[in-house]
Amino acid sequence: MDEIAFPQIDPETYTGLSGIVWLEERLNDAIRDCRVVVEKCNEDTPTQLQSAVLEVVPIGISTAQAIFHLLKLGFLPAAHALCRPMFEYTGISNLLLDDDEWVSFWEQGWPKKGRPSLTKLISAISGERPNEIDAIHVLANEFHSAVHANPAASKANMAPAPSGELVNWFGPIPSAPERVNNIAYATALCAVILASNAKRAFFWDKR
Repeated sequence: MDEIAFPQIDPETYTGLSGIVWLEERLNDAIRDCRVVVEKCNEDTPTQLQSAVLEVVPIGISTAQAIFHLLKLGFLPAAHALCRPMFEYTGISNLLLDDDEWVSFWEQGWPKKGRPSLTKLISAISGERPNEIDAIHVLANEFHSAVHANPAASKANMAPAPSGELVNWFGPIPSAPERVNNIAYATALCAVILASNAKRAFFWDKR
């Protein structure tokens, strides 16, 4: 049986990591951009596209903020699990801007039948480049495991103990800076795209 460890984590353990610093900066930029969008929205009646984007972008950025705070505290499995809805909202925001049919589909309540797969939503973010398809499938499977209870998800709670041995942690994980950085940079990317799509819907796209 794997050893189990109880955490003793300094709240500042991950604060100075490059990924955390970058994510905080991009979140501040995104929130500033969205304030401009809200001001624009208050001046005019939103179009169908703008209304849909206004339903998608705020919750996407709020999810990114939640990931940021979970990462700083060391709750990495929870932060990783939230990456899935964040990527979904980011991919949806791209689809809405790319095709009016997705705007209509969103207005219909995003029915399960016909809803794009997680793989398609990730592809909408990264682009469907042939050399990236396998990586997209791997990422989608990682998100599935992070959200659903299975052995693979449980293994994601393991990190090195002071002895160097991989152990299961109760609560925050104090010794996984590379993993924190990876999640933080991915989250920052989504925050940038979400804010950019909000501005695009209100200032550049005239539909």
